[in-house]
Amino acid sequence: MRSSLLTAFALALLLALGAAPQAARAQAADDQQACQFDAQTYCQEAIPDHGKVFRCLQRNKARISQACRAAISRGQAPRRNRPGSSY
Repeated sequence: MRSSLLTAFALALLLALGAAPQAARAQAADDQQACQFDAQTYCQEAIPDHGKVFRCLQRNKARISQACRAAISRGQAPRRNRPGSSY
C-alpha cells in the first residue's frame, strides 16, 4: 500500500511538471526523491495529494532533511492547487 501511494505521489508530481523542459523534469524528479522519506515520515496522511504533501512539507520545514528543504524552496505549489487554475 505504501509503495503504491508513493508511486501515485511521484506520478502526480511528474504530471504537474509535464510541460516543463527536460532539465526541469530531471530537477523535479531529484526534488521528489529528496523529499520522499520526509513525505512518508511527516506527511503520510496527505499522500497522494501532491499539493497537500507540498504544503505539509513546508509546515514541517524545520523537521525535514536539508535536501528536501532545498527542494521545496525551489518549487512552488502544483498548478492545479493554485487560485484561478482550470484543473
